[in-house]
Amino acid sequence: MVNLFEKILKKRIENYDVISFDVFDTLIKRNVNSPVDIFKLVEKKYNKKKKDCIDFTARRIEAEIKARKISASEEITLKEIYDCIELEDNIKNTLLKMEIEYELKYTIPNEKIIGIYNYCKFRNKKIIAISDMYLPENIVEKILINNGFEFDNIYLSCTYKKTKLTGNLFKKVLELEKISNKNILHIGDSYKADCLGSFKANIDFFHIKKKNKNTVFINYKNAESSINDNIIYSTINNKCTKFNTIFEKFGYEVVGPIVVDFCSYVHNKAIEQNKKNILFCARDMYIVKKVYELLKFNENIQYFYCSRKSLYLPYLYCNNSFDVFKHILPVSEKSILIEDLLKSYNINIDDIEKELKKYNLYASRNYSIEFLKKSTDFKDFFNNIVSNYIHNVGETQYKNFKKYYNSLTPNGNGIIVDLGWRGTTQVIIDKMLNIENYGIYLGITENKNLNRYSTYIFDGNSNKYYERLYSFMIIIETVFSATHGTTISYNDSLNNPYNLKSDNINKEVVELIHNGIMNYACDILPFIDDFDDIKPYFIIDKFVEMGTSPSLLFAKTFGDIFSENLDYNKIASPKKRAFYFMNLKQFKQDLNNSDWKVGFLKRLFILDFPYYKLYNYMKNKRDRRI
Repeated sequence: MVNLFEKILKKRIENYDVISFDVFDTLIKRNVNSPVDIFKLVEKKYNKKKKDCIDFTARRIEAEIKARKISASEEITLKEIYDCIELEDNIKNTLLKMEIEYELKYTIPNEKIIGIYNYCKFRNKKIIAISDMYLPENIVEKILINNGFEFDNIYLSCTYKKTKLTGNLFKKVLELEKISNKNILHIGDSYKADCLGSFKANIDFFHIKKKNKNTVFINYKNAESSINDNIIYSTINNKCTKFNTIFEKFGYEVVGPIVVDFCSYVHNKAIEQNKKNILFCARDMYIVKKVYELLKFNENIQYFYCSRKSLYLPYLYCNNSFDVFKHILPVSEKSILIEDLLKSYNINIDDIEKELKKYNLYASRNYSIEFLKKSTDFKDFFNNIVSNYIHNVGETQYKNFKKYYNSLTPNGNGIIVDLGWRGTTQVIIDKMLNIENYGIYLGITENKNLNRYSTYIFDGNSNKYYERLYSFMIIIETVFSATHGTTISYNDSLNNPYNLKSDNINKEVVELIHNGIMNYACDILPFIDDFDDIKPYFIIDKFVEMGTSPSLLFAKTFGDIFSENLDYNKIASPKKRAFYFMNLKQFKQDLNNSDWKVGFLKRLFILDFPYYKLYNYMKNKRDRRI
């Protein structure tokens, strides 16, 4: 779709034979915030490589100021700048080459101008480039060609020692091109150099914005803490215009940077632990494993089909007691049918209604998890009925699982990568198979059963992120989840070792988010070697903010995601306020059943309000009752 900017500019272009473009910030964007960031990258790489401590950034800035001060011309060259740096020639030559390398590496085409450039070619206009720039002409030409731009001629201030700002470079172009000032339109981002300079030369001009905020979710003001954040934000802002859906933008801007950095964290931990076998657990590590493959780390990685549903039955076979069973019951404020609870553990009792009645329990009644843990009737039901089922059916599942697991990790102990929360998968596998895996998690909510592990964001409820992330855990799980169904059981054949439930109910949404994540990983990949080992906290903080203080758009969009719990309800989809005004009991029930209560409240009441604080108050009050 042609936007208003393109429509107006294309109409202007029709009136001229020659179209000139400014280069930097018009045709070409840098994946850093300013040219000074290129100097910082050079400094960091040089000092790391040479084990030196040269303050190149400061020296480079001072040298340019000095070179301009002593020059008799309007413009200076890169060589003249380096002549003013007081270092040995061999060091200066190395630094100069590195600066050029980084200029080439960190430039990308301005997505918003590509269509205009192509239109000029289509209309057979003569296209030239005019730029105030100290880089050599052959380097600028290479930058343009690398980014898909070809020109009839390139005019640089450092070549002709004249600048756009004075108007003299434009006048030189008119002389060399042998054209009238009425036949050329100049397009650029600088009010001074491009607009005022064109005006001084009596040339028509069209101004474009130097910096556009293209992002939906993140802002540059959040990204000022490190060069990593600077590169991440600039890359996202320069490239995110290619997406049409809110889910793709969310994956690209917010989840992508977290996934890529988490992959680097996993890789570094694997080296630290001296382990080569890494299992990425289904379904939550599906996209993480895909990104990990893209980054081409050298460990032996496998996608491990597993779930609590598939693991609990073989685990209970090895530990067939009510005490073990009650410790793996879900931590939930919701009540549940006993039959549904057992099915979630792959336990399917025949004539369950009849069997429950023998123990004063009812198939049609919802029971709280806390009640079931303390109920002597439920304990007797487990010991006499459920335990027999586990003994008869669990052995086969245990043998099949063990065979499948050993095919993935022939050397025994390895690394298990998962979202985390309670680290149940690692605990169960280690106990079942009497091994010692090392776990790497996004976060752990409680660690009393875990010994060998590390976490990327939080470890236990002492971390500032824990409570807030926990409040929208359902969104995190959906974002990371695979499109395929949950693993439900294991087969004897290694050609078909597992059985899956039907596809993810949120498949279309997940595919869009994952497309954004993979696009981000591809776009940031060339720059990862330049990163420090610093987490992108400005992204993590934004993710947390979106879940705990959502905009109405975000609450509506993500509130319509379906929960994959037994009810398959939308996670935050309230009824009308007028309905709840007359049905307060239904409001309490719907809020209690919502998997994202903050989003539920935001959609319902719309107004800006600290809904997370209200959620936290209600949660703490409930916890005290329990």
